Amino acid sequence: MTVKATKLVTGEEIIGKTTDTSDGRIQVTQAVTLRMFPSQIQGGEPSMGFQPFPALSNPEKPVSLLLEPIHVVYSYVPDEPLVDEYNRMFAGGMTSSSQIITG
Repeated sequence: MTVKATKLVTGEEIIGKTTDTSDGRIQVTQAVTLRMFPSQIQGGEPSMGFQPFPALSNPEKPVSLLLEPIHVVYSYVPDEPLVDEYNRMFAGGMTSSSQIITG
């Protein structure tokens, strides 16, 4: 499995562990979206965080998505620091709830 970012035709961009299935679909596990949030300090830098995907899923029990290629606009391997942060979050198969933004 490779950590990839995938842009969907709905406009959502997800990051997850991706493999191609034998029937041509794309399987994505431990999917999250990357969200930017305004700074809580006036004039400060915005912050970034991961949010579960689908939005109402339980980050403690990540879902496995099967995507049809027709629903994918593009996919790519994200920059190494982002992949490292993603891997740290899911290290050992457990989700660090301090890095997942749920609300």
